[in-house]
Amino acid sequence: MQRPNDEIYRLRAQCERWPADKPLAGREFSREVFLETDVVEASLAWRRGAVENPRGAIIICPGGGYEVLATAHEGNNVADWLNAHGFAAFVLRYRVPQPGAPAPLEDIRSALRLVRERADYFGVPRDRVGVLGFSAGGHLAGCAALMVPPDDKIERPDFLAMIYPVVSMCEAWAHRGSVDTLLGHKRDSSLGEHYSLERQVADCAPPLFLVHARDDALVPVENSLALQASYRGVEAECTTYFPAEGGHGFGLGRTGTEAGDWPRRLLLWLNARCSAVAKV
Repeated sequence: MQRPNDEIYRLRAQCERWPADKPLAGREFSREVFLETDVVEASLAWRRGAVENPRGAIIICPGGGYEVLATAHEGNNVADWLNAHGFAAFVLRYRVPQPGAPAPLEDIRSALRLVRERADYFGVPRDRVGVLGFSAGGHLAGCAALMVPPDDKIERPDFLAMIYPVVSMCEAWAHRGSVDTLLGHKRDSSLGEHYSLERQVADCAPPLFLVHARDDALVPVENSLALQASYRGVEAECTTYFPAEGGHGFGLGRTGTEAGDWPRRLLLWLNARCSAVAKV
């Protein structure tokens, strides 16, 4: 949930009203985890913690198959954890489930532009702004890093972290729910190829930290293996962690489990991107 000291920034104008049979915009509900759907207006929440001189800024993209947003365990909880380790953290509420592509990419680009333009106010270095995404949010983070021109120093992140991400939009092991929601059921095959991140990697790709459990039954690990292969093919920097167990949607994980070790590994990796050493 939002806290009183969070600062919320609207990113884009509201899209058209939902049809009468759609739930109200901004409706929040709970299943096994806290989810939010019908986000008709994108926003960026600055989770203000007791961070003095943040060593970097990280924009977090929660997952949810481009249909809902897991804003708690893949958003706010992660932001609080990053705050505790010396980073400025922002949670992106991108538009779902409509209007689909390219709206979410427009939203993450707007968020990156806002953080860089207001870097002095946020107290963060302009050249240490990264993105961290989970599941479909991992795909969105990857889109920001790999589908924005490399010479764009404003809307392209400096580093990228993807946790059990959706990657391909055209292979047999693609997550069909994310594909259909983002690109539509009736689409030209070229659109799926365009949004398949394993096909968008160039040698100038931002450094990547990649996590995926090998027993993920919802978004197969083949997604991350294909992205890893593409990074290796162009000799771009890619650090991976593929625990044997963990399934999908484990967020920060459980302490003492194999999948729960990724946050510690991410902090070690972030040290190479930032000047000060994070406590691990």
